[in-house]
Amino acid sequence: EEAYVCSLSVLFLEFMLPLANGSAEPPPELDKLSKRARVRVFFSHTRRILDVNRKFLHELNTAKEHGIGVGEVFADFAPLLAVYGHYAESHERVSALFREAFEKKEAK
Repeated sequence: EEAYVCSLSVLFLEFMLPLANGSAEPPPELDKLSKRARVRVFFSHTRRILDVNRKFLHELNTAKEHGIGVGEVFADFAPLLAVYGHYAESHERVSALFREAFEKKEAK
């Protein structure tokens, strides 16, 4: 979980924020989307997933310190983990946008 939260943090800090504030440019294949749309489409659930997983990691560590089982922490967090359902629902749409953008590049 620590490695996952670290990876999410890198995604958020090194990719999402720079694209959102305009300090980084995406591949030209994605130029047809506005900066705001790129961030919204490709990172729509990243911040929420990161927040949930940071809290989850904290609770796992606290549970470990107090001898509480991992299953109990999962049960408490089950409603918050629904964010992954939203992520999965948008995955196909985002994948299609990437495929379309890069297929156009290859066709040139």
